[in-house]
Amino acid sequence: MTQEWISVKDKLPQNYESRQMYIICNSGFVTFGFYYSNKKTWSDGKYDITSQVTHWMPLPPQPKGQP
Repeated sequence: MTQEWISVKDKLPQNYESRQMYIICNSGFVTFGFYYSNKKTWSDGKYDITSQVTHWMPLPPQPKGQP
């Protein structure tokens, strides 16, 4: 299953779990981050990086057979 990048201009995550992690493009770097839909902000877990995030995608499912 191949995931495609989603532009933050087109769509934002609609989750309400503040600790849901995503793959994000942050100032040209691919990393992990969180989206807080109640505040409409992105975070790297420590800082607000909302203005730096251009694209995102959900994490892929865990490999089958993993505990």
